Amino acid sequence: MTRPNLISQVSALTPRRRGVVVAVLVVVAFLLAVIFALDQAGEFALAWWWPAAGVASAAVLCTPRRYAPVTIVLVALLTMTATGIAGRPPAIVVAGGVGTAAQLAVMWLGLTRGGTIPRLATTRDVGRFLGTAAVAAASLAVVFSLAAVPSGIEFLPRFLSTTASHLSALLLIVPLVLIDRSRQRVSPWWHTTLMTFAIVVAVVVAFGPVGNAPLAFLPVPLLAWAASSESMFLTVGHVLLAIVLAGAFTVAGSGQFVSTNGLLGAAALLQIYAVAVSATCLLIAAQRVERQELEDSRAAFGRLLRDSFARSRSGFAIIQQADDGALTVMQANGVAGDLLGPQLVADASSGWAVAAGSPFERLLGGADHVRTHESSELGGLLPASRFWIDPITRPGLGRVLLVTVEDLRPVRAVEQAMSAQLERERGISDALRDLTDKQDAFVASVSHELRTPITSIVGYAQELDEELDDPLLREYVAVITRNADRLGGLVDNALRTASSTPPIGARAAGTLDLARLVRDCVADLRHQIDARGLHVSESDTGQNAAVRADASELGQIVSNLLTNAIKFSPVGGELGVAVSASAHHATLEITDDGPGIAESERARVFERFYRSAQATREGVAGTGIGLAVAQTLAGAMGGSIVLSGHDTAGTRATLRLPRADPSPVVSAP
Repeated sequence: MTRPNLISQVSALTPRRRGVVVAVLVVVAFLLAVIFALDQAGEFALAWWWPAAGVASAAVLCTPRRYAPVTIVLVALLTMTATGIAGRPPAIVVAGGVGTAAQLAVMWLGLTRGGTIPRLATTRDVGRFLGTAAVAAASLAVVFSLAAVPSGIEFLPRFLSTTASHLSALLLIVPLVLIDRSRQRVSPWWHTTLMTFAIVVAVVVAFGPVGNAPLAFLPVPLLAWAASSESMFLTVGHVLLAIVLAGAFTVAGSGQFVSTNGLLGAAALLQIYAVAVSATCLLIAAQRVERQELEDSRAAFGRLLRDSFARSRSGFAIIQQADDGALTVMQANGVAGDLLGPQLVADASSGWAVAAGSPFERLLGGADHVRTHESSELGGLLPASRFWIDPITRPGLGRVLLVTVEDLRPVRAVEQAMSAQLERERGISDALRDLTDKQDAFVASVSHELRTPITSIVGYAQELDEELDDPLLREYVAVITRNADRLGGLVDNALRTASSTPPIGARAAGTLDLARLVRDCVADLRHQIDARGLHVSESDTGQNAAVRADASELGQIVSNLLTNAIKFSPVGGELGVAVSASAHHATLEITDDGPGIAESERARVFERFYRSAQATREGVAGTGIGLAVAQTLAGAMGGSIVLSGHDTAGTRATLRLPRADPSPVVSAP
């Protein structure tokens, strides 16, 4: 786990605090410029190191993007002030300011390209940083060296010395604000302490006054070791410590760089040495970070695979076959261990092995391609399961068998539960069918018993009609005959309902006046209406309401609807009967002010033998087939019956039938 680098932390501050940090860095850069310029005072003197370049670059990188040019100009002016204080000529002062501005601009543009916060974490980041720093240092060195040429100073030595001085400062200081710092120690504290002590000793031996032997390489292996074992931040710290100590010894006149005679002086050689060591250690540290991240990613992925392997609901086992044919379990999750356990034995070397001579061993030994097997093939030695064997060969492992096991016990349990449920439902269905058969048999028996007395009533009524001369008595006989015929129709429909055959409907269809038939039905039920003290409100629009139907069957429909309305109306209640006609339909509406029918039950009351909860609770007489027969007869006539609520209480029954040609009209018997 890492913390953001210093630039990221400064960028997260409030604008005022961020400005304070940038101002402090600018002031520090100015003070360092003054100190190191005065250390080498003179018209054309060159400081052996210029740390102000690194601090100034850090200040520019911490500045908000829109204010970066202002910071660059400010630092350039302060640099000119510092070089002027040191007694440099005006041309060199101006060149120093321009070169500093160019150096800072290159660093800013090169490291903040794309508007992202610069950082050092990968080899690519380090390569980009090294290239940008080299170009930035060279840009300043070109300007500064060209300005010194008119004064008789050679360009190349001054260019190399200036580039090395500024580049070493950039490589040693700027990474301190670019590197993400680790929250956890990469190595123990004692390792860091010993490494620091060893680096100090190596620098003292190589550059100290002990001797002038060519041992400048001595600290390099230790710094490289630190880069490969410590965090990148500590690596830069170790390099900075080593270079500062080496520079101090060189300035003091000791070390092998002091006695060198050639194109470059001691300071230039020291800075080139610092550049080489810094670049090498940064690359090594970046590679270590990338390698560590890759290893962490692989380790995390490996843990994820192992967790998935262990927590999978399917069983997985990896079995290795030795040259002698022995089968050893390399890996197996819990499901595989549970399902394959009866076929495994403990093994001292690997933990588990396939039992020798077992049926499972024979299946594994003969597997030459992917095959699917059932646990039943092993003679019932395993729980209900299905498994796949995939043989592969891998270098260093030999023949490996990948076994995938699917636990079928939950599937079998569900199948058994479904089978038991199916048996229960089949039993319930048989019981309901038996009950329905008994109901149908009872209805058929009663209907057959009723047919004989009804036939007798009709016959004697006809005989009586022939013997009577009194009109009133003949009207009474007509009512008896009409209702006896209707009762006969009811019996016939009950028989058809019991035998599950649809009613014939409209066998003797003729054109009937629906309004006249309704009036006859009301007259037939007058005794029941008067017994309950009901007030009947009859409404006829006067329009022709002729329909095509059998008089007995249509009378049965109307009588059933009227009877229901009478039965459920309260004593002294209102009963509405209205006949109307439209262009294509004739409609009968019968309303009552009874308790009504719950909306959830309105569709079910047309089922055979169904009785509403209200009728059952109040003990209203009925068989539950009247509305079923009425709806079936209406459907055979091309019509329908719809039940709905009526105002705040009661029920509205609406019969709609296709309207017929009005002539000839047949009166109801």
